[in-house]
Amino acid sequence: MRVSKHSSILLGSLIFAVIFPVAPTPSWSADTDKATLREIRKEIRELAADRERDLDKIQRLEKRVNQLEGENAELKSTSAQIKSDTVQTTEQVKSLQHTVEEGPGPGGMAKAVQGYLGSHTFTVTGAAGFDFIVDQQSGALDGIHHGTQNSFFVDMEPMILYKPADWLLFEAVLSAGFGNAGTGTDLSSARFFLFPNDYLTIVGGLFDQPFGDWYEDQSPMWVNRFVTAPLPFGVEPVVPPGEIGLQLRNGYQWGKLGQDFDFTAWIGNGPNFSEPVPGAVMGSPTAVAFSQSNGKAFGGRIRVYPLPVDCNWGRLEIGASTYDGKWSGGKWLTSWGVDFAYLMGSLQARGEWVQSYRSMP
Repeated sequence: MRVSKHSSILLGSLIFAVIFPVAPTPSWSADTDKATLREIRKEIRELAADRERDLDKIQRLEKRVNQLEGENAELKSTSAQIKSDTVQTTEQVKSLQHTVEEGPGPGGMAKAVQGYLGSHTFTVTGAAGFDFIVDQQSGALDGIHHGTQNSFFVDMEPMILYKPADWLLFEAVLSAGFGNAGTGTDLSSARFFLFPNDYLTIVGGLFDQPFGDWYEDQSPMWVNRFVTAPLPFGVEPVVPPGEIGLQLRNGYQWGKLGQDFDFTAWIGNGPNFSEPVPGAVMGSPTAVAFSQSNGKAFGGRIRVYPLPVDCNWGRLEIGASTYDGKWSGGKWLTSWGVDFAYLMGSLQARGEWVQSYRSMP
C-alpha cells in the first residue's frame, strides 16, 4: 500500500494528539508542597519556642513557691519567738515590779555592790588546821622526868583578796593559832600587785621572802606536808622569812610549752637579829626602829623549767637565789643558795643548798 506525503503528515499529527494528553503536568504543584513544608517547619519552631518559654515560667514559679514557703516558715518561727519573748518580758516586768514594791534587801544590796565593783572583786579564802604533835622531851619538864609534851594545836590562816581594777590586786594573809605559848596572831603578808603590762609585775608591801623555793611556795600549811619547816628556814633561818619592800617580777617562755623561766628582784628593810652574838634569833620583818640603823637589803632569784610538757618526763625546776643586806651598825649579811624541785606523778623530790655569812662586831 502506498502512502502519500500528506497521509504521513496526518498520521504524525494523530500520534502527537494521542501522546500529548499523557505528558507530565506543569512544575507549579511541587513549589506549593515546598511552601507548605516550610510553613509546617515554622510552626514546629514556634511551638518549640513556646514550650521552652512555658518551661522557664514553670521553673520560675516553682522557685517562687519554694521561696514563699521558706518565708512563711521563717515568719511562723519569728512569730513563735516573739510570743515567747513577750511572755518572758512580761514575767520579768512582774518580777521587777515585785522587787521594786518590796524594796532592796540584803541580797539585792550585795548584788548591786558586786555589780558596781565588778565580778569577784572581794574574796575571802584561806585554810585552817588541827594537829596533835608528839614531842618527846630529852630532859625533865616541869619536874617530870623525861616527860612528854604531846599536845593539840590549831591554826587558822584566812586570806583576803581585793581587786578594785584589772591592773591592781591586794592580798593579805592573817595567821592565828593556839600553840606552845597560847593564842597568838600575826600578819603574815599584806601586799599590792600592780600589772602595768604583760611583761612586768610590781609587788609592794609585806611579802614572803622570795629566796629559794620554801617561803613563797612551800610554807603555807595546806602545802607543807611536815609538821615543821626545814632547818634553814625554821629553827635558824639563813634569810629573814619576810620582808617589807618592793619587788619586780615576771616570767617568759623560752622554748616549747613548759620550757619557761621566771625572775624576781627586790629591795627591802633588811635583816635584824635579837642580839649581836652567834646564834641570835633573826627577826622578820624588820621594824622601822631597827631599819633606821640598818642599810637596805636587796636580792634576786631566777628559776628555770627545762622540760617541755609534751615530753611526759615530769616537771623540773632549777633555781638560784641571793640575798645581801646590812644589819645593826652597817654590818653585812650575805646569803646565797641553789635549789631544785622535781614532780613526776606521785613522786616529789626537793633539795636546796644554802650558805649565809654575817659580819660580827
